[in-house]
Amino acid sequence: MNYQQHGHLQQNGSSHLNLDCTRHCTCENDVLHCEEYSCSHHATCKNQGQNSYCECKESYWGNGTTCQVITNCQDVYNGLSTEEGIYWISPPSWPHESFQVYCKDGWMLFQKRVGGSVSFYETWNNYRDGFGDLNSSFWLGNEKLHVISAQSDHQLRIDIWFNNTNDDSAYLHYNLFRVSSEATQYQITLGSYTGSYGTYCSANSKYL
Repeated sequence: MNYQQHGHLQQNGSSHLNLDCTRHCTCENDVLHCEEYSCSHHATCKNQGQNSYCECKESYWGNGTTCQVITNCQDVYNGLSTEEGIYWISPPSWPHESFQVYCKDGWMLFQKRVGGSVSFYETWNNYRDGFGDLNSSFWLGNEKLHVISAQSDHQLRIDIWFNNTNDDSAYLHYNLFRVSSEATQYQITLGSYTGSYGTYCSANSKYL
């Protein structure tokens, strides 16, 4: 049996959200049940054809009725998506609007240099605020790094690809990474490290 609900034909066993996402109706055993409904304060009501749904805003994830803030790439990986790409985050102590970062496997890329399309001979303010294109070469920004690394302990991984005929690569992995405030000129704190960079440099010192 079907029911007509505000111009929408609802089938038995189905559910429907009205156009402004304020009323949710289900049709079970030929009986129509409707109740009040609301999106999260951090979500907006979306319409797709005759269907409506609540969608969390940028830098939030959830089912639309509850939305949790995304503070870093690990939040993205755990709750939103495991796909590599650009996402919005909003760290707890960040005083401005949410911003975009490049995430990969729960890691946040804060620097990438490919070719010479983006100059890294920049001013203090540009290094503080960030520059470049997240899809190619960029520096995320010292102030963002300070706020993010102040949330909790973070690790740092540096991957290097050498421009040679073998396409060699090397890496360094620090077990602690923290960037202090601008008052300290963004002083970096690093823990102990492992990796192949030192071994590579020793073996290829005559080429470096």
